[in-house]
Amino acid sequence: MDKFSLLFVLCLGCVLVFGQNDTTTPKNCRPDQKLICTNPCMKVPTCQNPNPIRQPWTSCGGLCIHECVCNEDQGLILNENNQTCVKKEDCPSACKPEEQEGCAPCPCPEATCQDPKPSCPENIACSFVCRPFCACKEGYLRDNSTKTCVPQDKCPQAV
Repeated sequence: MDKFSLLFVLCLGCVLVFGQNDTTTPKNCRPDQKLICTNPCMKVPTCQNPNPIRQPWTSCGGLCIHECVCNEDQGLILNENNQTCVKKEDCPSACKPEEQEGCAPCPCPEATCQDPKPSCPENIACSFVCRPFCACKEGYLRDNSTKTCVPQDKCPQAV
């Protein structure tokens, strides 16, 4: 047997032996998922973090872990509370009843009982990623002492 044939047989044997023990490649994903190649630096969107900062692929050394994730092509993201795939609009709100969800790359300071008309700095550092947050609904101000939204007329200090 020549060297080339021997090398071919050895390589084929390695594929047969080691290829079948690949535990990182799921055979089937659920219908609401798709199989992708992820790495520890890659973050997938979730209800709790819909716009994750995704690190460059090369920063993890090109490591590839095949994983089933919620199918973004179907508009689905992971609800980390119960590990199910849901439409973004069906995500549970992280905000309290007197709050509303907001999203801004550089939110200005929120109006509070202590400072009902805050000024927004002109040279505030902004990111390119929308950061979700909970803001007080109209007619409410945040009380800094309790960190809750209260009706304007119920603020502990005169507004």
